[in-house]
Amino acid sequence: MTDATAGKIPHVLVIMDGVGHREAVEDNAFLAAKTPNLTMMQEKHPHSLISGSGEDVGLPDGQMGNSEVGHMNLGAGRVLYQDFTRITKDIRTGDFFEHEVLIDAVEKAKAANGALHIMGLLSEGGVHSHQDHIIAMCELALKRGAKVYLHAFLDGRDTPPRSAKPSLEKLDAVFAQYPNQGRIATMIGRYFAMDRDNRWDRVEQAYRLMTEGEALRVVDSAVEGKTQLRIAETEKYAHVTFFFSGGREDEYPGEKRILIPSPKVATYDLQPEMSAPEVTDKLVDAINSGEFDLLVVNYANGDMVGHTGVFEAAVKAVEAVDISLGRLYEAVMAKHGHMLITADHGNVEQMQDYLQLNEKSPAITMVRNRKLEVADIEPVMLHNQVLVLKVKVFQQDTANEIKRLIEEYSTQKVKAVLFDLRNNPGGLLSAAVETADLFLTQGTIVSTKSRSEGNQQFQALPGDESSNTKLGGVLPSLPNDNIHIATL
Repeated sequence: MTDATAGKIPHVLVIMDGVGHREAVEDNAFLAAKTPNLTMMQEKHPHSLISGSGEDVGLPDGQMGNSEVGHMNLGAGRVLYQDFTRITKDIRTGDFFEHEVLIDAVEKAKAANGALHIMGLLSEGGVHSHQDHIIAMCELALKRGAKVYLHAFLDGRDTPPRSAKPSLEKLDAVFAQYPNQGRIATMIGRYFAMDRDNRWDRVEQAYRLMTEGEALRVVDSAVEGKTQLRIAETEKYAHVTFFFSGGREDEYPGEKRILIPSPKVATYDLQPEMSAPEVTDKLVDAINSGEFDLLVVNYANGDMVGHTGVFEAAVKAVEAVDISLGRLYEAVMAKHGHMLITADHGNVEQMQDYLQLNEKSPAITMVRNRKLEVADIEPVMLHNQVLVLKVKVFQQDTANEIKRLIEEYSTQKVKAVLFDLRNNPGGLLSAAVETADLFLTQGTIVSTKSRSEGNQQFQALPGDESSNTKLGGVLPSLPNDNIHIATL
């Protein structure tokens, strides 16, 4: 026999994970359970209640406890102020937004002309994270001019099931303050993205979602199994595909696309009908085939011919579109279909200043939109205090936007401004001239486009934006037949 008293005296700490005290019987699994041993021990030995939440374990007042915090406090034998509390405090004091490591990460993303991807548990549970911290990180990056894509892991374990909507709405409200600068990129449950046992069959789904865009997509049941056709000529093909799909390049299930080449002419006033007849030929064939539920077409004539400033050509452009509409109408009616005519913005209705307008679409349209606002300038501040302004296209407000950006970044002691005009398709000549006027004090701005002689030269107006700043430019390579850029 062995002596039961031999050796060390054991001291056992039993931690019943997730077992708390609550008087109410309803939905109380602990009280519903038969626990004769615990009952016996409580009857024979001293016992009391301790707090495992809020400030008693280093969490904010009212914040529920969790396994991680509880074990840290038990192991330390004292109150440990959690990262949760410290981060929340830093956000309130503003220290969070001056954190060097976070700022460095944001600036590196900007310097690489890339985006900042933030991933984490979007939850108000406060166990592994808190949504206020994710929102603050997004605000830090957005305020510093970075593009932000958030990959949200949704909770449902430390928060009630199906409770993510308020969290997503809070985040959407933040992104709404910075148009075209950030958005929620992906969403997935923590069951997949945060599996403790690293089960690849779960984690892989989160990995593929964030790195390759592979995922189940939420689709309105009303459009499941439907087919669609997107068709346009070259000048507006990207608009009826990529932009119409919200920045998505890939085709949706059931989607087909047809690209009709635009005419090879110097300017479209020389061929105002452009490729509208060919577009309509293909579209009528598609209608007659009975293959598609939805057909989306763009006629580029009004905008592209309107930009030439040649009134007579613009008239012919409108007439060419009208002829195509007549052909479409007959084909649609023969199939007992429906036809909706609208426009994306104005141009040909006011030719005297060649500007895209915010006016309503023609009266015959059933849907009337104002001008589509897109970011036409992408600012990047390099580490050597050189501000790079990538001008994607010259639009009506380009000059004002450049002035605003230079003023905004002037607090960072800008040493020089570099204009990147690569891949710039041109845009409004008047906007390019207005932009040049910001920096020129004298001289003549010359247009090389096929315009009347009176419209080929513009006298520069005195500008003062470059008084204390060096200027430079990165231009497209010249041996490119498609270059028709307005160059500063």
